[in-house]
Amino acid sequence: MRKGLEDVIREAVRGGRAGWLVRQAVKFPVVWFTSRWNLPPAVGPVLCGLCLTHRCNERCLMCDLPLRPDGERREELSLVEWTQVIDDLAASGGGSFNLTGGEPLLRQDLPEILAHIRGHTLPVAVNTNGLLLNNDRVRARFLEQPPTAVNISIDGADAATYDRLRGCDGGWAVLLQAVEKLVAERDRGAVPLAINAACVLSPATLPQVRTITELCESLGFDSIGFMPIQEIPSVNAFYGEALQSLWTPAAKRAQLERVVEAIEWLLARDRSHGGLRLENSRRYLEAIPLAFLGRESPSACVTGHLNTFIDPYGDVFPCWPYSEWKRPPIGNVRDTPWRALWRSEAYRRSRAETARCRACFWDCHLEENLMFHPPEVNGLAEARMALQS
Repeated sequence: MRKGLEDVIREAVRGGRAGWLVRQAVKFPVVWFTSRWNLPPAVGPVLCGLCLTHRCNERCLMCDLPLRPDGERREELSLVEWTQVIDDLAASGGGSFNLTGGEPLLRQDLPEILAHIRGHTLPVAVNTNGLLLNNDRVRARFLEQPPTAVNISIDGADAATYDRLRGCDGGWAVLLQAVEKLVAERDRGAVPLAINAACVLSPATLPQVRTITELCESLGFDSIGFMPIQEIPSVNAFYGEALQSLWTPAAKRAQLERVVEAIEWLLARDRSHGGLRLENSRRYLEAIPLAFLGRESPSACVTGHLNTFIDPYGDVFPCWPYSEWKRPPIGNVRDTPWRALWRSEAYRRSRAETARCRACFWDCHLEENLMFHPPEVNGLAEARMALQS
C-alpha cells in the first residue's frame, strides 16, 4: 500500500470522517467483484484525476503536453464547468481528487477549484513543478484554500540535471527557493499541508537517487516517491535526439546495474524506517526494474474501475496514460454528464481494454493494481538474473 493512502486514512480518523472512510473501504471488495467480470460500476471512483491545463512554464524532455496543438482548437473548461464536473463526481461517490497539468498553478482560478473540492470535504492533492510557489502572491493565494497534499517534481540533485531534464534554465534555483518558502509556511503551522517530492527515474537521475533523497529530507519534504520514466511516443517528434539517452530500450537497459543498486538501497532504507519517508510500496519498488528490462507491468489493471481522468477540454479517459498516449476519449463532459459516461457502454468497453493493458508503470495505477493482483514476477529478481547472464 502506498504510504500516502495511510496518511489519508489517519487524517479521516482524526477529522471524524468515519463515514467517508467506510464508503471508500467498501469500494475495494466491490471493485474486486465487478472488475472480474467487467460488470457495470456499483460505486464511484476512488480517485478523480483532473488535468486543469496543458499549459506549462517548463519544457520537460519526457512530456509534450504544452506543445500539443489541441489548445488552438478548444477552450479549457471554465471555472463554472469544472465546478459542475466536481459536483457530479462528488455526488456519484468520487472519493478523492488529484489536480494536475501541465502546470495547474497557471490556472488563475485554482484556489476557487480547490475551495470547491474542499467544500465537499474530500481529500485533494496538487501535482506541480513548484516554481510559481516562489512568487509570494501566487503562494498566498494557493494557501488560502490549501490542498491536502502538494506533490512537487524533483528530477535531479543539481542544476545541471534538473534544468536539462525540465527544459528550464535557472529552474533549479527557483525551485529550491519555492520549497524553502512553502516548508516555512507549513512549519509555522499556517497551513496543514503534506509536502511530497516526486522523482522520475531515468538514466539521468538513477545515479543521484541517494543524493536526491537526502536533499529532499534536508529541505523538509514529508515523503518522496519514485516512478520509472514512461515512453510517450508523441514526445519523440519534439525531443527525439535528446531522448536517445533517456528512454530508448538500449539506454534503459544499460542502466540495469544502477537500477538494481538504487532499488536495493531504497528497500533497505524503507526496512530501517529511518529518514525521509518513502512513498512507494515494496511491491512497486520491486517492479520498477521491469521497466528498464523492457518488460510489461507485472499486474493486471483495474484502473478503469477505480479511477477516472478528465483532460482540460472535458474529454474523459479511464486513466492518465490513455490521455498522454492520445487514445480516443470515452466521451466529453460538455456533451454528456460524467455520471452518465461512468455507467455507459463506452466506459465498459474501455474498462475491458484497460484490463488487458500492461503498458505502464505509473505509480498511481500500478500501486492500486498490486493491491488487487499480486505481481506475477519479481522485477528486482529478474534484473539480478539478467545481470548475471
